[in-house]
Amino acid sequence: GTAILSNNLLLETVAFTYDATYQDFSANSLLQTINTDGSSALATVTLPATNSITGITLTGCALNVATVNAILANARLNGMTGGTIDLSGGTSAAPTGQGILDKAYLLATTPPNTVTTN
Repeated sequence: GTAILSNNLLLETVAFTYDATYQDFSANSLLQTINTDGSSALATVTLPATNSITGITLTGCALNVATVNAILANARLNGMTGGTIDLSGGTSAAPTGQGILDKAYLLATTPPNTVTTN
């Protein structure tokens, strides 16, 4: 299934647990936190290009490598500092290539981010 929470420009926090495979937040530019635990089918998440997200917890999911790398790149591009990204657990992929560099960058910011991946 697909859950789309787009075109809600006032949405700041999302907490969910369900078995959608795709979640689209691309139009939610005010989004600050995303939290799900155990959405075991969730493979793809699209974030807004410009945002002020400070917390992304997508644990126990099945995020593909493109999504993991895109989340890390998005956080770096948007200047996340002192935030939390947890993409661990489930069958989620580990970052690769540029995703590894983006994770290292995010861990080295001041204040540092907390970044956990498989």
